Amino acid sequence: MIPWLLPFLHKLNGGSRKNPLSLLSWWKILDNLRRSLIPFALTLLLLSGWTILSSSWFWTLVVIGIILIPSTIISVFYVFQKPEEVHLRQHMKAARQMAERHLYQAAFMLISLPYEAFYSIDALLRTIWRLIISKKRLLEWNSTARDDHHSRFKLIESFQTMWISPFIAILSATFLLKFFPITFAMVWPIIGLWFVFPVIAWWISRPLLPHAAKLTDKQYRFLRKLSRKTWSFFETFVGPDDNWLPPDNFQEHPISVIAHRTSPTNIGLSLLANLSAYDFGYIFTGELLERTSNAFNTMNSLERYHGHFFNWYDTQSLKPLRPLYISSVDSGNLAGHLLILQQGFLTLPDQLVFGPRLFDGINDTLQILIELSVKSIPEQVVHFLKYLNIILN
Repeated sequence: MIPWLLPFLHKLNGGSRKNPLSLLSWWKILDNLRRSLIPFALTLLLLSGWTILSSSWFWTLVVIGIILIPSTIISVFYVFQKPEEVHLRQHMKAARQMAERHLYQAAFMLISLPYEAFYSIDALLRTIWRLIISKKRLLEWNSTARDDHHSRFKLIESFQTMWISPFIAILSATFLLKFFPITFAMVWPIIGLWFVFPVIAWWISRPLLPHAAKLTDKQYRFLRKLSRKTWSFFETFVGPDDNWLPPDNFQEHPISVIAHRTSPTNIGLSLLANLSAYDFGYIFTGELLERTSNAFNTMNSLERYHGHFFNWYDTQSLKPLRPLYISSVDSGNLAGHLLILQQGFLTLPDQLVFGPRLFDGINDTLQILIELSVKSIPEQVVHFLKYLNIILN
């Protein structure tokens, strides 16, 4: 990342060229680097506030506020952003759950500060050493098998990995007890949580018990209608105007604006949206094949780098957007989506042309039309739609 912050970039074949990144892209990179230093800065601020700075309680509240205030603001704003299709009770329940989750996350961030600070600084120094000095192990990464192993690690392994947290807790407690006993009497809960952080990390990392969701008829109908509304985005915007590629987003307010750009992840999701629409009964087999074929034809015409799709394309001109780069994340997403799409197409010969899913799809559309027709369609038409809905059910 750091070389992209410089005004000039070195070419592989020698020489240099002007950095093509916009000021916004430059700021995003700088902000990512800034965020990686937040745990270290907060830990240093706490330890300094308890020792060399005056008013230790003030600096403790400052750090807690830095961690807690952003999530609190998000939770408060969420309360006043109720979607029209969600009942008030459901919205308030979701708001309460969000507030609790943000509170737990803030508390976890506070008690994990020493470990996160050590982890981020260690990663930063390793990166600088390998990029500038050693030039080795530049592609080091953890395999999925290793990640799965660490997700089920034992308590002793937790202490071996996160030893820095109890180590800093012991040093802080010893120093404060000797020189600042009043401060220790005030902040000992935080130091105590730092000491037992490996236990907390081990406890929350235990495998979750499988939970089978049981939906009521009302919840099931809500999800069906939500899926039909979601499909309407792809049905409306993924067409010949955008070369059968999905626009990144559609802005409704304050004015209607379509973002005519797409990525490999968006393309893969659009292909799976076609397959899902077929499974839900919103389109026939012919339309599924047509939409998929049109998307593949466009994908074959896109400019690529050694077979890899660039990360962003203009959906109308089909030109890759600058700065040109390849994203392993987006390419991996597309590959996974194509594997799922393949399995779905292999089952098509075994599907009925007119099966129950088709009538379920018609029923979803009718229920949405009934909701919208109350305000805009004559009463006779509303009654007809309700009657047709009863027949389909």
